Amino acid sequence: MTTSSKPPDRSTEAPANPQQSLDGSQRAAQAASRPIIFSGAIVRAILEGRTTQTRRVCKESIDMGGSMAFAVCPAAESGWIAWFGQPHPNITEFTKKAYQHGFACPHGKPGDKLWVRETWQTIRSLTVDEQLQQATVLREFFDGKVPANEIVNKAKELPLGTGEPKALYAADFGEWAYDVDSDLKPWRPSIFMPRSASRITLEIISVRVERLQEISYEDEAAEGIVVDGTACNDRHSGFIALWNSINGKHPWELNPWVWVIEFRRVNA
Repeated sequence: MTTSSKPPDRSTEAPANPQQSLDGSQRAAQAASRPIIFSGAIVRAILEGRTTQTRRVCKESIDMGGSMAFAVCPAAESGWIAWFGQPHPNITEFTKKAYQHGFACPHGKPGDKLWVRETWQTIRSLTVDEQLQQATVLREFFDGKVPANEIVNKAKELPLGTGEPKALYAADFGEWAYDVDSDLKPWRPSIFMPRSASRITLEIISVRVERLQEISYEDEAAEGIVVDGTACNDRHSGFIALWNSINGKHPWELNPWVWVIEFRRVNA
């Protein structure tokens, strides 16, 4: 591609969205829905309103032959173009004019929905009769009719739930979900969660491409990182630790290109 000694404009602002000319009903009709996986810690942060961004490794033609792209710019209509070596001096504007299409974000575009997959299992709820049996045993215990050393055996004699199936989420139980003494296991991997079991729906607000190490302190907060004095000494090291624990093949030190997806929680 054209070379130049002039430093490139590394702006990755998204191009004008042709969907902006559509009314709300037309945009809703064109919006897609895709699954996205989050860890239990991030699920809790989303439920608490602390997480509004996620970063995912950009694998679409960014790494070619072992060489890292010099810049990634928006194409004319949709998608992005990766530049290698010394690109055109007015890289952003030139890319918009010269290229109609690039590689699109696999997670969606603004307006699309993401339904969250998380670690879960299905249990049977208690019927009315089963709830009454449990209440009777508890009442006998609190009234002193059942000794403390017998309450466990009494509880074991109670029937298991045979009512309607419902989802149980590991994120709601924190560390206890995986404790050796926990009776909550086994859990089902998030990758197998069907849409019907998902409890969180997100709407994409914006999408951009940047290098991982370009993240700001404010964006680390939007990723749900909390400085609590135990998990991390500061927000930045907390984000690095979280990223490396999830993305072992693309660690912080390699500074990969990432999709930055900003979202808000909406009703399903």
